[in-house]
Amino acid sequence: MKTKIDVIVPIYRGLEETKSCIRSIVNSEIKTSFIKHLLLINDCSPEPLLTDWLRELTLAEVELILIENQENLGFVATVNKGMSLSSESDIVLLNSDTEVANDWLDRLMNVAYSDKKIGTVTPFSNNATICSYPKFCQDNDLPNHLGVDQLLIN
Repeated sequence: MKTKIDVIVPIYRGLEETKSCIRSIVNSEIKTSFIKHLLLINDCSPEPLLTDWLRELTLAEVELILIENQENLGFVATVNKGMSLSSESDIVLLNSDTEVANDWLDRLMNVAYSDKKIGTVTPFSNNATICSYPKFCQDNDLPNHLGVDQLLIN
């Protein structure tokens, strides 16, 4: 399977969470053959340290694209803006406090392309309202205090 995938991360607050998110994406071991674009959208963050870090990061990392909203658009408008910049690509939308690990994108793409009737895939999360696992609409601790890279559900 070879497809173009754009990973969009809308960002507003949370320097440390955002750092963990981006590092987890960049450092994950993905085998899926694809053209990777990591689109970071700063939604006019009120945190100057976060904005400065994003600017420095995108200067150092060629694969990262930073878009900066001149005013806060909110989550939905920021996501829509990111998706409008992504033509003919599959899109993975990640909150800026998300941590991914291992072959996360391979598993996501395998499910997405397992049947032509599938139009969208949403993985479980320990903190994702209606997609929260194991307890619906609740924040859940990782089992046995495992790290996200140690947790695999088949």
